[in-house]
Amino acid sequence: DYTLRVWDLADGREQLQLTLPSQKGTRTFCSSPHLTKRGVISAACEDRVIRRWDLTGKPLPGIPTSVYLRIAALAPDDSLLAAGHMKGMLGLFDIDGGTRVVEKTLHDHQIYGVAWGPGGVLATASLDNTIKIWSSRLELLHRFRIDGDDGALRATLSSDGKTLLGGAQDGTLYAWDVETEKLLGKHKAHAGPIWGLVYARDQQLAYTAGEDGSLLIWDANAWKVVGKLEANEGVGGPLAISPDGKTAVTGYRNGAMIVWDLPTRSIRYRL
Repeated sequence: DYTLRVWDLADGREQLQLTLPSQKGTRTFCSSPHLTKRGVISAACEDRVIRRWDLTGKPLPGIPTSVYLRIAALAPDDSLLAAGHMKGMLGLFDIDGGTRVVEKTLHDHQIYGVAWGPGGVLATASLDNTIKIWSSRLELLHRFRIDGDDGALRATLSSDGKTLLGGAQDGTLYAWDVETEKLLGKHKAHAGPIWGLVYARDQQLAYTAGEDGSLLIWDANAWKVVGKLEANEGVGGPLAISPDGKTAVTGYRNGAMIVWDLPTRSIRYRL
């Protein structure tokens, strides 16, 4: 519906609603909203601009990009936003300062997944069927390839940086040893693309969210599904897990958002 909303997860109440900008009467599609500790809200938009607002909803100057954006991830220390581009480019942006730091072509096709790892490293997943790990200077450190030609959509690193997980468009979950680049295993996770992928901070669990509408909880040692959550909201999308591992949020194509209580594996709120 071309809005960006800020919610209080403690009570499920909406705190702020922003209407996305329009170009010649047509609303601009934006994704990957983030909120920095200094209170700057950002979103990656298809009109080649990273939009910014303060917590009152006042627009701040946008940050121009070379091509329109598909996905973005904020560094744990809020220092940089990494945004993946349609043409295989990745940009690093200072969201609080409102500046573009660097843009560089990293893949041969669209970047659909971006994730930060320990020590400022980045993992990127692309429709060119590769997942790559980069230094903070965007120097290539490791390269991994998925099977087939469906493309890699998501990537995430364990908190110690030793294990890489990848989610593919065909619903397969991959796990690799980062140092040796050895495939540890691959598992059919979803009946369709994996749009959400999170590694728990204690490295005991991992979570995948699929277009099939399900949220799967994995034992990250045995790589077996130990829980399955479904909200019956249709086509599923993104996933976020709270730092304490007690709350999950899943989004759906029909505009619904579900807040899950993970200890009880029940729905806390429907937003």
